[in-house]
Amino acid sequence: MEPPPARRPRTGRPARPPSPSLTRATSPSCSPSRLSPWSSTSTPTTWRTLSSGRVVKLPVLGRHQAVNALGAIVVAGQYGVTEAEAASALESFPGVERRLTTTTLDNGVTILDSYAHHPTAIRMDLEVARRIAGEHRVILALQPSGLTRVNLMHTEIALSLAQANDVVLLPVHTRYTHADHDHLLPLIAERQQRVSATVGDLSEAADTLAARALPGDVIVLMGTGDVAELSLPLLAASSSAAS
Repeated sequence: MEPPPARRPRTGRPARPPSPSLTRATSPSCSPSRLSPWSSTSTPTTWRTLSSGRVVKLPVLGRHQAVNALGAIVVAGQYGVTEAEAASALESFPGVERRLTTTTLDNGVTILDSYAHHPTAIRMDLEVARRIAGEHRVILALQPSGLTRVNLMHTEIALSLAQANDVVLLPVHTRYTHADHDHLLPLIAERQQRVSATVGDLSEAADTLAARALPGDVIVLMGTGDVAELSLPLLAASSSAAS
């Protein structure tokens, strides 16, 4: 059998070398650690830009969002947008749904709605929850996402939950409705002692969370499925208790 023909080189304009400013911004000297001092609580994420020292206050929460914003400022600069202009635009950006969307209940409990499902994102969002909770507890309702991901990464997922004080596991969210995945949740629970309960549905999860949360606690609803729908029964339970 003859070997396949060699690929022809792509034609067109040669690749543009990265500009010095872009190279600097993506070098180790401009790593996320250069974003300090910063804060991420229930108030906007605050950090200083690298060149001017301008204080930027993002409406979205999290150090990882500050890193994203830094990248946006650098790229915008390649198209003639000044650092001040880019920072001002970012300060008015409300974020997108389920990226740590915040709701405060009548009983003083804060709900963070998170789409995180990869171990790195899970850990980052829980770090934000930990800062918001302070001396109070972080109670996580985790709906793991994807049979293959959970099967291959259950150890990493379990380790990423360390910032939570209490973890309630919901059934794995998957598009394969007839797949057998009952064995996956125990793989996480066995590797993370903070997992205190495994529930069968949203109703059981809502009852469990409502019974455990105290004023000042932070409940994180995390996953790609219907876990976000837990906000409504938790709001109802809080309003009923307050009346």
